[in-house]
Amino acid sequence: MSHLIDTEKLVPFDDYDRVILDLALPDSSEFNTFQRAKSWNSRTPIVIYAAAGGDINKRDIISAGFGFVPKNQEHGVKQLSDWLLHGLDRARISASVTQRMNTCFDTVRIL
Repeated sequence: MSHLIDTEKLVPFDDYDRVILDLALPDSSEFNTFQRAKSWNSRTPIVIYAAAGGDINKRDIISAGFGFVPKNQEHGVKQLSDWLLHGLDRARISASVTQRMNTCFDTVRIL
C-alpha cells in the first residue's frame, strides 16, 4: 500500500503472513505512522522499514514489538529477504500442524 489510510483498512492483517511497513508514507509523518501502527494490535508480525537516523530510532521500534530493517543499505535488503523467507516457512509449518490437529480431532470419539 502506498498510503497509511489504505494500509489501515487491512488491519489486523489476518489475511497476511507478514507486513512490511515503510514509515515514509506520503500521507503521514514517520512519527505519526509509527504511533498509529502501535495501536493496531495485530497478531501478524510487522517489520518497520525505516531510514537509520530518521524520526524514530531502532530501539523504539524494537521496544514496541516490531521488527526493524534499515532502509537504503545492502545489509537491510538481505535482512528483509531473510525475514520474509522465515515468515513463509513459519506459515507453512503452522498450516501443516493445524491440518494434522484437525484430522486428529476428527478421529477421536468420546464414549
